[in-house]
Amino acid sequence: MIRRAGGVLALLPGAAWAQCSMCFRNAAALEASRQQALNLGIVVLLVPPLLVLAGILYLAWKRSLADHEHAETLTCPAGGNPHQDPS
Repeated sequence: MIRRAGGVLALLPGAAWAQCSMCFRNAAALEASRQQALNLGIVVLLVPPLLVLAGILYLAWKRSLADHEHAETLTCPAGGNPHQDPS
C-alpha cells in the first residue's frame, strides 16, 4: 500500500515527499497490529471523499441523461419543419 501511495506522490510537489518519508518511518517503527490500525485509519479517511466523488459523478450522469431525453423531445420528426403542424 505504501508503494502505491509513493507512486501517486511521485506526481506531487516536494512537500508531499517529506510527509511520505515521515509516515513511512513512523509506520515502519510500529508493531504489526498498529500498522494494521494505521492502514484501517487511512481507508476510513479515504471513504468519505470517494463517496462525495461518486455522488457528484452520479448527479452529473443523471443530469446528462435528463438533458439527452430533453433534446430528443425537441427534435423534429424526419427532418420536417419545426414550425409546421405535424398533422
